[in-house]
Amino acid sequence: MTRAVIWAGVSSRPQVEDKDSLPRQIAEGEALCERHDWRIVGRLQVPGATRNYVDLADAIEGLDDD
Repeated sequence: MTRAVIWAGVSSRPQVEDKDSLPRQIAEGEALCERHDWRIVGRLQVPGATRNYVDLADAIEGLDDD
C-alpha cells in the first residue's frame, strides 16, 4: 500500500483568518488518500501567513517509520 503524508499550510492573511483552511486541507487530503487506498502515515500542519518555506526534513521529524 502506498504511504502518504498530508501537508496543510497557509501562506496568506485571509487563510489564517479563515480558521477552516487547515482543517479543510487535511479533510481533502484524507479524502484523496481514501479514494486511492493510500495509508496516511502523517499529517503536517504549517500555520502562519509569514512562512516562506519549510524544511521538509524538519517537518517530518518524529513521524513513525513503519
